[in-house]
Amino acid sequence: EIECSMIPPTVFICSVGGSSAPIVTALKTLKPTFTCFVCTDGSPKTASISQITGSGSCIKASFKDDKPTLPNIPTQVGLIDGTYDTLIVEADDPDSIHASVRAKIGELRRLHSGAKFVVDYTGGTKSMTASLMLAALEHSDIELQLVVGQRQDLERVTDGTEVPMRANVDRIRFQSNWQVAMMPWRQFGYAQSVNSLEA
Repeated sequence: EIECSMIPPTVFICSVGGSSAPIVTALKTLKPTFTCFVCTDGSPKTASISQITGSGSCIKASFKDDKPTLPNIPTQVGLIDGTYDTLIVEADDPDSIHASVRAKIGELRRLHSGAKFVVDYTGGTKSMTASLMLAALEHSDIELQLVVGQRQDLERVTDGTEVPMRANVDRIRFQSNWQVAMMPWRQFGYAQSVNSLEA
């Protein structure tokens, strides 16, 4: 039997897009100790922050619904103040999104030393997805995941079929580390390359 004190805390970072269902599923499955929601701000049509900070019924259960019927995501999963925060990013600026996410990961790693980190890039714009993935790939101990499910089209997964799945990025990480390790080799820095390859 594993004691609860032996299970490391989990920090969950996820991008928030048009649908709350994948995030709710991921949160209920993972049960993180701390969550950072990466959101957009601006007009009601382009802002995802309302899914986190909105009051009352602020989320549509289905895109086809006329009006919102669900509360914000923290309320849906029972998150309490102090166990989550938000990071506001531009919707379509991968350079600034990457810089912001990278800085946030560094901050959270300092605040939650020893925690397991999971990054979910399911929601948000394509720029948000790419930036989260790139920032997470810089750390070999950060687990990447996405929420998958049954599809009837290329727009979104069918509601109610969502399941979190670990993203297989081992080859991407290996290729990146290999290139870094081999750079000194080209300049006859054999010892440095060997040390990098051993690491």
